[in-house]
Amino acid sequence: MSRINHVNVLVAARGEGKTTYIIEKILPSTSQETVIIVDTFDHPAYNDIATDITINDIHKLEKGVFHLWGSDTEAIMDALNKRASNALIIYEDATKYIKKVLTKDVEKLVLDTKQKNIDMILMFHKFSKVPSDLFSYADSVTFFRTKEVIENQKSRLDFYDDLIGPYLKLKANKAQYVKPVTILL
Repeated sequence: MSRINHVNVLVAARGEGKTTYIIEKILPSTSQETVIIVDTFDHPAYNDIATDITINDIHKLEKGVFHLWGSDTEAIMDALNKRASNALIIYEDATKYIKKVLTKDVEKLVLDTKQKNIDMILMFHKFSKVPSDLFSYADSVTFFRTKEVIENQKSRLDFYDDLIGPYLKLKANKAQYVKPVTILL
């Protein structure tokens, strides 16, 4: 996967396969890259595939998959802003880092992806939890099923007309797991 400074918002309800998608579809294409998985706890799904790091390690990273986790989300975001470059950064459960209104540090991190040569995937459980501004900065949205009334999001999603057909088709699918849909924004 070559670095294109792409920002993707990944949306799916709990248990729909976001982490599995990252592990099975995204990580295999990153073998020659630096990948930083950001989380607030030591997610067991990453134990066998990622090396744990601290915020002090960010500027030293080379090729590999790294797991940066901790409860001080402000310190983590600050360190990524100051030290991260040339990497794919994946935010597991981004709602813990990113609130309804983008803070200046989060906005800066997203806006500086090109200058810092960063690709970014931000994972959320619902469209309603993703700040509208984040969608305006993102290059794509990938989604599985969510547990929300998507029609309630029509006024805040500029891409709603492109979303509604595939979203309703996924929601109607009774299979345990579904293949996600990606829309370029």
